Amino acid sequence: NGTTPSDYNNSTTLSNCKYVHVYPKTASVKHYGVWIGSTELTSANTTSISGVSYEPTTQTLTLNGANITGAPNRQYTSMIKDACGIYAKHDLTIKLSGRNTVKGSENADEQKYGNYGIFVSGRLTFTSASDSVGSITVSGGKSNNSGNAWVPGVYASGITVKNCNVT
Repeated sequence: NGTTPSDYNNSTTLSNCKYVHVYPKTASVKHYGVWIGSTELTSANTTSISGVSYEPTTQTLTLNGANITGAPNRQYTSMIKDACGIYAKHDLTIKLSGRNTVKGSENADEQKYGNYGIFVSGRLTFTSASDSVGSITVSGGKSNNSGNAWVPGVYASGITVKNCNVT
């Protein structure tokens, strides 16, 4: 009909447009810097893991009868490629209800470097939920690297234990 693309770009009504792109409005997912095994906790899944919930405003992870095993060779940051049952990029409070277990990866052949139960890049606080004295048993995983592998249960820059049992 003799129109050019610039005619459409300058149009103020949709009736002059040949194509209209409609994009659904989606909420952006917030990443919280906390992983449970191979699952990163985000605004879309803070309660999707059995026995686990996360409150990002207080950086509190609540475990209620949770059994967590680390994911082998998970790339948590550009420098950390280790197995961790729980990994946090910042201070973390773990609130315990009932009996909980966290361990590193069980497959030594897949894990050549660090294999942590819990790795926190900051301070770690264990506390009980208000309804009971909770407990947690934490252990590192296995590694077939006899020269340069860390397999601690808990690694953090500082650890506080309040009214709960940690073994």
